[in-house]
Amino acid sequence: MKKTLCFILILLSLSFSSCVGISVGSFSWDDVRSSYAAGGAGVMREGFYNVIENRIKNADDALRLAQNEHVPRPDESYSAAYDADADMWRVSFFPKDKNVAGGCGDVYINGNGVTELTVSGE
Repeated sequence: MKKTLCFILILLSLSFSSCVGISVGSFSWDDVRSSYAAGGAGVMREGFYNVIENRIKNADDALRLAQNEHVPRPDESYSAAYDADADMWRVSFFPKDKNVAGGCGDVYINGNGVTELTVSGE
């Protein structure tokens, strides 16, 4: 069972990591921090996999690192956004079928590749 699960995770990783040229939007890290200052369900600020600096050069790097914090499902899409002033990346995962409620998640990683925040839920 472990071997099968590892094989599936490797296949998923390869399919997502081979996506070159992800289009990048923008967002405000200051707005995100203030929105989640009080915490709440689905908000995490610690216990992350990405704790060692690993400079992010582009959206593909951000996606690869975000997959350490959120294992993508086959029915998910993703998007990337960058706040140049704060040198922060947001990788968002969401259902491919827009009519499905829930299952969304955002991973926020600084430019040095260290995860700062994850938010999951609807």
